[in-house]
Amino acid sequence: MDQSTLVSVQLDDGKRLMDRLVAEGKTVSAAAWVKERDGGYWYLYLATSLMGKDRGVRPAYRFVNAIVRSLQPEGFWIDPTSIKVIAPDDPLASAIAEVRNRYPAQKPFWYPAQKPFWLRGDRLGPLEIEEAIIYP
Repeated sequence: MDQSTLVSVQLDDGKRLMDRLVAEGKTVSAAAWVKERDGGYWYLYLATSLMGKDRGVRPAYRFVNAIVRSLQPEGFWIDPTSIKVIAPDDPLASAIAEVRNRYPAQKPFWYPAQKPFWLRGDRLGPLEIEEAIIYP
C-alpha cells in the first residue's frame, strides 16, 4: 500500500490487530498511526504488555508477526515492517495516552464505535511527527 496516505483499510486493520492481541490475553494501553517527520512513513505504534521490563524485543515482534500472518488470509493489509511495538511505560506511549485522554472522542448516542482522533503537530512526546492518528 502507498505509504504516503493512510487509508481506512489500514485504520481498520490496526483495530483488528489490537482486538486480536486483547483476545490473546495481551493489553494494548495506547495505539496510534504516526507519520514521522524523518522519512515521512506511517508506522503503527502499539504500546502493549508484550514489552515489559523482563521481556525482550524479539519475542514481542514474533508474537505480533504471528498474528499478522494469521490475519493475512482474511485480507489483512498492514506490512509487519510498519508496526512498532513499545512498552506501556515508554514516553511515546504516555504521550499517545495523554492526547487520547485530553481529546475524548465525541460521538452521538447512535454512533456504534468511536473513531480514531487525527492529530497534526510537530511533536508527540519525544518523537518529531508530521501527523498522527490516535485510536480511542
